[in-house]
Formats: sequence, C-alpha cells, structure tokens
Amino acid sequence: MIPPAPWHLTGRGLIIGVRLEDHQVPAVRRERWLPGPGAVMLVDYRHSDAGPYRELLCIPGLYRTPHGLRPHIPVITVSHALSARGGQQHWGLPKTVSDFRVEREGDLEAWTVTQGGAEVLRLLRRAGGPAFALPLGLLPAALRTLWQPTADGARLTTPGGYGWVRPARLEAVRVNGSLFPDFSGSVLGALEVTHFRLTFPRARLS
Repeated sequence: MIPPAPWHLTGRGLIIGVRLEDHQVPAVRRERWLPGPGAVMLVDYRHSDAGPYRELLCIPGLYRTPHGLRPHIPVITVSHALSARGGQQHWGLPKTVSDFRVEREGDLEAWTVTQGGAEVLRLLRRAGGPAFALPLGLLPAALRTLWQPTADGARLTTPGGYGWVRPARLEAVRVNGSLFPDFSGSVLGALEVTHFRLTFPRARLS
C-alpha cells in the first residue's frame, strides 16, 4: 500500500550544480526549458514513509509554466518500487527503479547506479571543509516548487526542510547518456548534504 502524503524523509546526499546544453536535456517538455544552471542529486534516504531508499534525479533548470518559472524533474530513478509508485501517484514524478551501490573508503565514496544490467552512472567523490546549516526556507518558494504535469493536470509541490552542507569534490564521473543526462562535462560544483530532514507535502493540482 502506498503511504499517503505528506512524506517525511531524513538522510544525506550530494547536490551537483550543472549547466546543461540543449542536447543534454530530456526531450520531454524541452521546449519549455530555460537554459541556465540546474542540478543533479544523489540521495540516500535513511528513513521515509516508504522505507529507506536511494535516488538519482536531474533538474535541468527552470521551465516556463502557466505558474511562472518553476523547477521540473524530467528524469528520476530510485531503489525501491514503493517509492517509485508513491512518487508517481502523489507528485507526478516519473520515477523508475534501478539498483544502487554505495562504497566508502576513508573520505572517498563511490556511487554506482545500474538499470536492467546496464550502468547508468558511476561517480567518485570526496567531501571536506566546514559544514553549515541550510534551511530550504531561505530559497523563494517559487524556486523550490516542483511543476510536474500529468494526464489529469499539473502537480505543484513545495518541499520544506533543512540540512547541513559542505563542499564536495568529484574525482570521476561516468554517465550513460542514453539512460540519464550526461552531465560529466557540465559540472559547476558539488555539495555534500548531511543530516537533512525533508517534508514532501500533498501536491496542489492545477
């Protein structure tokens, strides 16, 4: 059974700033995409209403919508089928299911994501430096309100929460461009996020 919204999640992850080119952005709704900075996220949810799971997603940037400029997630994959079904039903997120493996040695961490036996992503990163608190409320609501069109209308969701962030360095990135936007040559920088608490409220249907 899919847990009802809102979902409350805790964990850690990696936010990678990217600047994609037109050919790297998924074709779905590309005509609405506004070129500019975006983000790729790797997330390790330790606790959620759907249980623990891992996630890889891409926000290419802002999209022109009937509600103004809003972020949009055209591609997202998770390690748990229940999370995938919940994301599709509650928030219009096009979640698929993949296998995730995370390996650590000292301050080096390796993420490997595969789907149907094919590698989607292989990433090595190091984190270091002082951490500082980052409440999501510091961002204007419009910049954190996801716009996800579905067959029965667009879903608008404004998550809230906070976490601790510190700089991270990517040592190596390999992406299968046929399964996920190849951002390997478009990285602007990266942040490790730790001890975050996130709430995904019920979406507003428009």
